[in-house]
Formats: sequence, structure tokens, C-alpha cells
Amino acid sequence: MARRCPEPWEFELLRLLSEQYGMPFDQLARFLGCDDEQASRVARHLHRIGYADYGRFLVDEPHWVWLTSLREQGGRGRRPNAVVEIGGERHAILVKYGHRCEERSERDLLESLMRGYDALIAFCSRGHHGLYRRLAAEHHWPKLVVRDIPVT
Repeated sequence: MARRCPEPWEFELLRLLSEQYGMPFDQLARFLGCDDEQASRVARHLHRIGYADYGRFLVDEPHWVWLTSLREQGGRGRRPNAVVEIGGERHAILVKYGHRCEERSERDLLESLMRGYDALIAFCSRGHHGLYRRLAAEHHWPKLVVRDIPVT
């Protein structure tokens, strides 16, 4: 079946799946407030309309549902590590560690994430911390909050 524009309830579910990268059917059932069989029907429906796929990763483990590659994301979709919803606001959480980072790609990542969220909280190791603080100051990004990842 060809993709069509999702209904509001489908869009909300697709948004959740995009933020989680996927989820087992039992978690999907808890989110929807239904039983596992109804969650399975919803996953099959999303598969039929071309937005999701599902299957098992391990024998005797529950089925999972995940997004297919959405046109809006392109080949290099950018998603936060987590999303926290507080009082009607959606805050993206980004965790960056390691020492190498290319300024342009990091700037593009931050800009793409800030477009979709009320705030972006970036937890950074030494390799990213200075760059992120400088970009926030240079571009006047009040939505970006930079926090240290403590070195142990």
C-alpha cells in the first residue's frame, strides 16, 4: 500500500517510535493502553501503510516495531538520545562523548534538533563541550543547554 499522510493518532505514535528507535509490543501496548494483541494489530497496520516494520530480534523474545526510513528524515535522520516531556514542552537530550568532532556537522546536528524541540540539553565530554558552548554563544541559541559529562 502506498504511503499516505498519517492520521493524528498515527503521527503521535510514529513520533514516539522515532524517538525510541523502536519498541517491543508489550511497551507499545502499555503506551496505547491496550492488550498485546491490539498492539500487534496496530504494528501490522503501520506496516501496511508503509511507516513501520516489525519482527523478532531473538527467538522467544517479544516482537518489536520500528520505523521504516521516512522521507522527511532522509538517509541521515537526526534524532536525540532521549526526549523528556515536561508541562507541555518537549526537551531533547543529546549525549556526546569522544574527542573528535567536526564543527560543521555538529552545528548542523544542533540546528536540526533545536528546530523540533522546546529545548536541547547536551551532555558533553571534553571533546564537544567547548565547541557546543562556543556555538551556543555565537549563534545566540538560548534553547541549547550544555552540561559536562564528569570524567571518572
